[in-house]
Amino acid sequence: MQTNKRKRIGVVGELVAVRYLQTHGYSIICQNYRKKCGEIDIIAEKGERLHFVEVKSIQEGSNYPIQQNVSTRKLQRITRTLGVFLTEHGQFDSNYQIDVITVRISLNTHRAYVAYIENIVE
Repeated sequence: MQTNKRKRIGVVGELVAVRYLQTHGYSIICQNYRKKCGEIDIIAEKGERLHFVEVKSIQEGSNYPIQQNVSTRKLQRITRTLGVFLTEHGQFDSNYQIDVITVRISLNTHRAYVAYIENIVE
């Protein structure tokens, strides 16, 4: 049962993240871009810049620091995967960054709290 709850929180978190980005002027290019080397939750564009966004969701009330869940290994997989995306789309010279959106979700009140951490790799 915990797995279903966790999965539901993840799905809701991604929906909240997409809505947050759209509300702030981003165009969503792709969701759940999967390749053998990894996955990128959201690929968005704002202005001339591509944003490769990792979404981390957690149920409200948990003390788990979700930002710490973006490990060096995870960032390496994201970087390899975004390289594949850029190659596939002929965007080698694109201006891009990797961002993280953290979403704390209350399943009881149906509220979500979003923190957007831009350009986590400089």
